[in-house]
This record gives sequence, structure tokens and C-alpha cells, in this order.
Amino acid sequence: MVSQKKMVKRVRWLTVAGVVVAILLVLGVLWAMSFQQERLQDPPVVSVNGDVIYANDVWSMYNRAPSDVRAQYSPGDILEQMIDQRLILQYAASQGVIVSDEDLQAAIDERLSFYGTTRSELREVLEEQGESYEEFEQGVLDELVFEVFVNTVLLPRITISDTEVQAFYQENIDSFSAGPGQMRIRHILVASEEQASDLRQEIIAGTDFASLASAYSLDSAPRGGDLGFISEQSPLVEPFKTVALSLEVDQVSEPVQTEFGWHLIKREEDVISLRDARQIISQELRQERAQRQYQVLLSDLRSEAAIRYYRAAQELGED
Repeated sequence: MVSQKKMVKRVRWLTVAGVVVAILLVLGVLWAMSFQQERLQDPPVVSVNGDVIYANDVWSMYNRAPSDVRAQYSPGDILEQMIDQRLILQYAASQGVIVSDEDLQAAIDERLSFYGTTRSELREVLEEQGESYEEFEQGVLDELVFEVFVNTVLLPRITISDTEVQAFYQENIDSFSAGPGQMRIRHILVASEEQASDLRQEIIAGTDFASLASAYSLDSAPRGGDLGFISEQSPLVEPFKTVALSLEVDQVSEPVQTEFGWHLIKREEDVISLRDARQIISQELRQERAQRQYQVLLSDLRSEAAIRYYRAAQELGED
């Protein structure tokens, strides 16, 4: 038989356990009531394949937008853009698009460096604005996923033929020719006068200017230093502008110093050849086709998606 002492201990334990359970139940009810109250204040506006967007998400995005954007678009318009974003992010995930935490943190570091701030300072600013660092981090992650999706999924599906490039060039030949008072120039920007002088000697000896620009220029390198057409009205720094406008076709300037460094400037023929225009045309056609395919993809995703609008969505279009 169970002794009276053991029975008393068991009753005490059961009593304590019962109190603890009762407290947990009360706390659970209070938490549920609090959560329900928060959701009443922040109701769902739409569900995108089960991914819910809440009212505060939309208003936060809308309030962060520049004033000219808010003047042109309603919160309801912003909601539609957010739906598109969710659909693309979901599709990117289905295509195996992944951004590592290392890449995410590196991207955040770049933003912090650009704005000259730290994570702790950013957290304080976000808290003052009623936002969290986690929301900021998620926003950066979404941007990176979209960027990777475009570069690894969307663009590789697009091919531009030589025939298309040639046709575009012929149809837009005026765009590749200098107008009245215009001239076409290239430049190479380096850090020192000595390096600029050495490169000029290579050019005089026969080395291709564009190749050296691609290899050494601190800017415009992917375009072989091509700055396109300039004129008296072009917003160029001095003495770069004066020297450039004084050049004859195929002439290369002496090293020119500006606040950005040391320049070599060359005046090109006033008509951009098909060879030189090929890369520019190809990029432009790829971008145009990518935009069209993106819209087609969005249309398909919307038609296949389970999108459910809640009552709160109606209020967004009234503001």
C-alpha cells in the first residue's frame, strides 16, 4: 500500500502541476487574444499560393516609396506589384534559384559601406521608422534572388541572331551617326600621368585604343572606352570637354587631368560601324526581349496561381 506521506507528496505534485497547466492555458489564451488583436489591426489582404500579404506589408512598401511614386500609384497598385514579386520569387525557388547567406551578407555589407553606416546604426534607424532589421534583410535577399533569376534563368533563354542585329542597325542607322555639331569619342581613365603616357605610346605604336581601354580604364571599360556622341552642350568636365572637341578624327590627345584622374581621348569616325555597334545592339535587343518574356511569364503565373483577395484589399484602392 502507498504510505500516507507518499500520497501527500503525490497530491502536492498533482496540485502544482495543475497550477502550472492552468497558468500555461491562461497564457496561451492571452497570447492567442493578443495575436488575434494584432491580426485585426493588420489584416490579410491577399493570399498568393498560400503566401499571405498583410495590410502593414503594403502600407510599409507604399510609405517608403518616393513622393512622385505615391502620387502616381495607389496602395492597391503597390499590392499588385507585390503579388507579381511573390509570384516571381516562388517561381525562382521552383527553378532552384538560391542565394547563400554569405552572398546575402556581402550584399548588405556593400550597402552599409555605400551609405557609410553600420549594422547597429541601421537597426536603430529602422526601429525609429517602425521596421525591423530582419525585414530589411529579407528585402535585400528578395532583390538578390530576382537578380540571380534574371541572369541565370531568364536571360540564358534569349538568343539574338546576327540577322536581327544587322536588321536593327540598318533600321536605326541615324542613331549610329553623328548629328550636326556632334562627334564620337573614346577615352581611357587611369590614376597617373605616367601610366597615361605609357598607354599613349602603345597606341601610337599601333595598339588598339578600345582594347587598352577595356584592359586598363577605370570606367567605360566594358564599352572599350566608348562615350558615344558629344557636343558643346554635353555635360563634361573641363578641360576634358575642350580637349575632346578640339580633336580631329583618329587623333589621340596628350594625357588630360581632371578631378577623376588622367585621361586619354580619341576622336572616332562620326558613324559607329556595325562591328562596334554589335554588342550595344545585342544588349538592347536582349533587354527588350527579356522584358517581353518577363511579362508573358507573369501573365502565365497569374493565370495558374491561387490568388485570393480578402476584404481588406478593397480598402487599399480607396486611398
